[in-house]
Amino acid sequence: MHGDNNKTSKRKGLGNQTGTNRSLFRDVVVIYLLTFFLSLPFYFWKLHADLSILGEDALSRINSFVDNTAASLQPLLMDNMACTPGDVGALRKTVFLLYRVKEIGLINQDNRVYCTSNLGRTSIRIFPSTIARWPEIAGSRTLSLTRAKTGKTQSFFVYLRGQDGMGANALIPPDVLTELVGNGLPFDNLPFVVTVAGKPQLSDHNSIDVNEAKHQVSVLNFASPQYPLELEFLVTPRFKLHYLIEQYWISILLGSVFSLIYAYASHRRVLRQSLPATFEWALKNRELEVYFQPIVDPRIDNPLGFELLLRWQHPVHGMISPLIFIPLAEQLGKISALTDFVLDTAIDFIRDNEALMDSRYLSVNISRHSLLDHEFADRICQRCNNDRLITKHLLLEVTEELAFSESEMVTVIAQLNRLQTCGFRIAVDDFGTGYSGLDLIRRFPFDVVKIDKVFIKELVEEGTAIPLLDSMIELARRLDMSIIAEGVETVQQAESLLQRGVNYHQGFYYAKPMPQRTLLEWLNTFKRPTLSEEVELVS
Repeated sequence: MHGDNNKTSKRKGLGNQTGTNRSLFRDVVVIYLLTFFLSLPFYFWKLHADLSILGEDALSRINSFVDNTAASLQPLLMDNMACTPGDVGALRKTVFLLYRVKEIGLINQDNRVYCTSNLGRTSIRIFPSTIARWPEIAGSRTLSLTRAKTGKTQSFFVYLRGQDGMGANALIPPDVLTELVGNGLPFDNLPFVVTVAGKPQLSDHNSIDVNEAKHQVSVLNFASPQYPLELEFLVTPRFKLHYLIEQYWISILLGSVFSLIYAYASHRRVLRQSLPATFEWALKNRELEVYFQPIVDPRIDNPLGFELLLRWQHPVHGMISPLIFIPLAEQLGKISALTDFVLDTAIDFIRDNEALMDSRYLSVNISRHSLLDHEFADRICQRCNNDRLITKHLLLEVTEELAFSESEMVTVIAQLNRLQTCGFRIAVDDFGTGYSGLDLIRRFPFDVVKIDKVFIKELVEEGTAIPLLDSMIELARRLDMSIIAEGVETVQQAESLLQRGVNYHQGFYYAKPMPQRTLLEWLNTFKRPTLSEEVELVS
């Protein structure tokens, strides 16, 4: 019958878990969607910010290219060239040295090109619109995008004014503008337009009508303060979609963070909501399990006893920490039932394993609530039938951390005296960490003191608490109390304790808590750990 109830509990738990998982999955999907949609304003702000930086950088690259080209024309204006074969050769040499320049022309005071690197002596009129924006001041510069006499396509011109109204220009393929912009863009699908003196040059890799595009898309404009030059990014819906896809990792990252936080909070909420009901079921149907942790004397091959520790394997939530279900039992008023359950387990184990328990004992923790129960001591004595053959194998531990008022202390001392009269040995647990330790051992003759693990850890690092540890050991000896060191995890700690005369140890260095079914196997294979000879000789 108990097995059927256990299976029913597990099936119910698994069904609830399936529903919880579905609900959690739905909520996580909603979180991702909300994160994405709420992030859209950020994406568009970031898109504008990114393109603003890219646009300013691209315009700066064009300005630098124009400046460098004009600076290379400057020496040609200082030689007063008459377009001799030597002058044409010098022009061609300069063309060869300049990046992407195809032709250089010299301009006279009448604003006509009288000599070029390709044609030699010639006479080419400069458009009035170009002259109008080109001041007759030495060093002034301007740009134009017009069809050259030597070509059928538009060319990009850089003009430089020299002394006495003379000047020079450089003919450059217009695709240098799209090259200078495009090489610095991390996107290959962003249409843009470079406008020189009102004439547009569209990016080559996009076939789009400029006038039509400007009515369909967002336009981001950048103007040069030095030249008649503008750059426009044509932010199309297609580009925005591409940008959102590339930046979607931000939403995934944020959604993952929010989902993890939500999942953790949901787990804690479900845990808090479901634990009270399942705990009462577990207690009623004895789903809680008692584990045994050995207490050993490293000098002999025979464990002295075992501390009984409760464990709860929840069918849905897995192993539940005692730090959670012990306070829960106190809140539900079930702590006495929990204590009775552990004591019943201990009594049954002693009766069923008389040979095993011949020279050993079991240690059981007693709660504050039990100590303040006036009937607790009598009830426990009756459970043992006042049989000293059983009580002599039981050590009851009282945690020093428990705080009592003066009236409560009277009740506690009375309960402890009654238990000791029945033959139980009494230990003060976690000694050195609480408020009532010294008061307790002043009022009651404890049989055993268990030193808390926080002091044992200091033995490795030779910490500041070692003098306090030595004082506690000396106090226990003076009061004729046995000493057990808790939380022994390393051979160095074990050896240091033996050197101090503390021979009873408990901790992971020797064994972790184990279920009853594993205990007998462990006892058959247990061997005392190897310690240095000088330590083993200490009695």
